[in-house]
Amino acid sequence: MVEVFKDWSNKFLKVFVDDVNIHSLNWKDHLQHIWMVLQCVKEVHLKLNPNKCCFKAQNITFLGHTMNVERSYLDPKKIADVESFPIPTTTTNV
Repeated sequence: MVEVFKDWSNKFLKVFVDDVNIHSLNWKDHLQHIWMVLQCVKEVHLKLNPNKCCFKAQNITFLGHTMNVERSYLDPKKIADVESFPIPTTTTNV
């Protein structure tokens, strides 16, 4: 996936294993970016899982981060999980 989308990675696309996140500054660009990605998916004979697809989302959670138009921030649930993780008391736990 990284190789397939290398030209767009970190421009308007984030790839992690088999997940792809398309992010754009405006709706017109976003439609074009979606079209480009879908064309590429078709050309290299990849398949999309409709259950994992989400279009026109205002907020998404991706790799432990919640993202929206304004900003990206750590997922509050992940922060709570780390804060409530038990402190290791033995060398084996460490």
